Amino acid sequence: MPNRLRARFLTATLVLMACGPTHHSTTPPATVVFTNDSADLAEVYAVRSSGGAIRIGTVEAGRTAQLRVPATALGGDGTVTFSARIFARPRITPTSGPVPLREGESVAVRLPADLRMLSVLPVRQP
Repeated sequence: MPNRLRARFLTATLVLMACGPTHHSTTPPATVVFTNDSADLAEVYAVRSSGGAIRIGTVEAGRTAQLRVPATALGGDGTVTFSARIFARPRITPTSGPVPLREGESVAVRLPADLRMLSVLPVRQP
């Protein structure tokens, strides 16, 4: 009998967890308008101040893409560093310095053709 009761309790708990209220933030996520001026494909990462890197997207050569930065990538200190991995040159990983960024904000990041560093500018909000 105890096993049957335990199974019912676990089932009820799982059902309640699945049907419980969902908590959605009304604040839009932080975004990056990434411009790849290089001749190579770039994989873009957001690096937390703690050092953990989160892949936020891939941008083709000569293209611009808007990438979403998840809230988990924004460090507790409100800064994030951007990094790009160049597929044709795996040893080259240009980075930006620490950038202040919060949910709902946007920055423009540019990878130049010389692959030296990522430049960051704020995006004007309408």
